[in-house]
Amino acid sequence: DAHLPAGQWQAAGPANHDHVLLRSGGFGDLIALRPLLLDMRRKSAGGSKLDRVDRLAVCCHPAHAAALDGLEGVEVLDYPPTVEDLAPFHWRLSLEGAIEDHPELDSVAALARAAWPHESAEGGGWCPTYRVRSPRVLAAWLRFPATEKKRLGIALHSSAHCRNWPIERLAEFIQGLGSESTEVFLFGKPGPWPELEVAAEVKHIHVLPRLGIDMRESLALLATLDALVAPDSRLVHAAGAMGVPTVALFGP
Repeated sequence: DAHLPAGQWQAAGPANHDHVLLRSGGFGDLIALRPLLLDMRRKSAGGSKLDRVDRLAVCCHPAHAAALDGLEGVEVLDYPPTVEDLAPFHWRLSLEGAIEDHPELDSVAALARAAWPHESAEGGGWCPTYRVRSPRVLAAWLRFPATEKKRLGIALHSSAHCRNWPIERLAEFIQGLGSESTEVFLFGKPGPWPELEVAAEVKHIHVLPRLGIDMRESLALLATLDALVAPDSRLVHAAGAMGVPTVALFGP
């Protein structure tokens, strides 16, 4: 899609009402795209010829595809696409750079402007929403049953070192919580990151990176929490869309 100009619908291939949007980047960007996709579906169902969408797809990095879960009638293609992947779609829109080119707008509005330059993306209907399927949430409750304690999630890492909060500060925060009143879930991923030392006998702190929990399982667990503390990361965007009370830590 390097040849697709950002923020402009391109017509190619067979003449039809099939649309594909391309956005490789982060989980939060795709969360911000959800209201636009829902609106495209709503407008198409309204019957206007101009807004007709027979097939709707998003081409994104497989690692971020969970951000689009639960959107009925929206297909997900792996990024980068092949010529064969794009061939069926007459209408193609590259959203690469769409957010970065409009720093004065929030991400939802920037993506909407790229798709519809003359329409406003304002109001409650444009707030991203995200719901985890009930079986996944039930599985999270079964794996980590409810207790009388408050359930607090803490994200140790983001996708970039410069966004991470000092691990020493997070350790001080956790130590001050008190094991009698709070159950702590530490989110992160294995890798070259500083880790918190948590002794085996400490039962109220769950170090999730050591348990092999994937992204969809993390989102299901997030749905069971009372609150989240996290650096600027995918979990902050997901928690906001899920309505989980969140304190976001911005580093730079």
